[in-house]
Amino acid sequence: MAMNLKLSLKLTPKQQQTLVVAGLITIAVGYAYWNYMFSPLLKQAKEKEATLEQKQKELKDAKEMVMKYPEFLQKSKDINRKSDFLNKRLPQVISIGDTITEISKVGAENNIKMIDFVPTGREKDKGDYSEYSINVSFLTNYIDLGNFLTGLGYIERITVPSDIMIEGNTGGTSGATGQVKITMAVMIYSSKD
Repeated sequence: MAMNLKLSLKLTPKQQQTLVVAGLITIAVGYAYWNYMFSPLLKQAKEKEATLEQKQKELKDAKEMVMKYPEFLQKSKDINRKSDFLNKRLPQVISIGDTITEISKVGAENNIKMIDFVPTGREKDKGDYSEYSINVSFLTNYIDLGNFLTGLGYIERITVPSDIMIEGNTGGTSGATGQVKITMAVMIYSSKD
């Protein structure tokens, strides 16, 4: 059931020419409108839409970053606290005077009678850190020795006792019986970076 519609117009040749010219003008105006007005506007709209999407994404990312800012601050504080702790435990500069003061303080707290401190005078390179040794000798008893060695572990900078030699003391020079003479090295460390 095809429907045939036949349109028969009877136009004069001048009307036909006018109709053709009007059609061509309509096509030319449509082409000019498309190329010079609509197409550039459509391109601008697409560019603005892409820019808007980019700005919305940046805004979303910025909002997420702002939401995470307190978390970032807390992490920063934790890292700074750990860094400060490490710098105190393993400083970049070895301070013999401060170390001797700390050792003397721990000794006094534990009834240790210090005899002498002898810094070795040389620093040993251990790669990422340096090691320095101080020879120490003192009189004490075994209980106070244990407390003293434990106290060395609580000194803020890393302080390690090593090469401990114990000699019995009969009280000849110091007059105290039950005491022993301790000679040991105390190792201290410094960071290279």
